[in-house]
Amino acid sequence: MSRQISELEIVLRGLIAEHRKLLAQVENHESAMKKLDLHEMEKWRSLQESTRLNIWALENRRKALVAEIAASVRRPTMTLTQIAQTWPQPASSLIPVRDELRELIQKITQKTQMSGKLASSLLGHLNTVVRLVTGAARTAGVYSRHGVAVVGRRIGAMEAVG
Repeated sequence: MSRQISELEIVLRGLIAEHRKLLAQVENHESAMKKLDLHEMEKWRSLQESTRLNIWALENRRKALVAEIAASVRRPTMTLTQIAQTWPQPASSLIPVRDELRELIQKITQKTQMSGKLASSLLGHLNTVVRLVTGAARTAGVYSRHGVAVVGRRIGAMEAVG
């Protein structure tokens, strides 16, 4: 059992490392959004996706280890607290590691919510610009050779941008 608990701690520490990396990437992505640097935004988005895949793989390994540990005592599942209570000696370091991981996840959640609000605000501004451009294009003065205003077809938002 000690081997599985040690491996679980290693996986949790790997999750912490990946979440730290993700937090830095989220912060850099937010900074790129504030500067409207599309190249940097795409770079950080791509790196975030790669890190999320690593987290997903580690999370699957963590779940498998917890299931193994729970099966050894004939339980369907166990929490880290239950594991630490059942095996206090080898599992005593799991709780502080879990708490550190929770803190990181909470920080990432806050940052991504802020980035979402920033993106929403930016899209709102861009939508206003598109409406202004389409409004200006709709009332643009186009005249025939005889000086009579020619009314063209109405331009929609999609035609205005693309």
